[in-house]
Amino acid sequence: MQKDSELQERYKQLGHGNARERQDFLDELDLEDATPYLRRVRYNQKLDQSGRLMGTLPTFRSLIGIKNIKSIVEVYPDAFNSMFLPFIDDFLSALIDHEGHHAREIYESPSIIWKHFSLSEPRCFRNREFGAYRNQIEMIKEKRRNCSKEMLLLLDANYSYCLS
Repeated sequence: MQKDSELQERYKQLGHGNARERQDFLDELDLEDATPYLRRVRYNQKLDQSGRLMGTLPTFRSLIGIKNIKSIVEVYPDAFNSMFLPFIDDFLSALIDHEGHHAREIYESPSIIWKHFSLSEPRCFRNREFGAYRNQIEMIKEKRRNCSKEMLLLLDANYSYCLS
């Protein structure tokens, strides 16, 4: 798309952007390793009530157990808030390394969705999140992401929660 500094500047400007500008930005992003698992990245201008910045949405076909179905990731307004994700690498880590990991899980093993919501598998949610956080940490360790101190602290807290 653009050089890193240009991409960072564009991301920063979207903190005050409108829905169309944000969707255009998402449409132009290189989704890297997540590309085979994502049908679309869609901006949703309504704030997510649960406080999420992004979320992976499985399709109906995935919900009934059909493999190899691409997911949609919804990105909410606070994902463009520099208080939560100050740098483009923070944003890409959340989108590609975290949500992309969930999309890959759903693509390869859609039955994991039922375990996630099953009362008989209460730790499945933590296990799925643990895997996504671990993937984010691996990308940072491999120097594919240069995340902010804020993102590293958030990952540490979330990763630790999943271990408890």
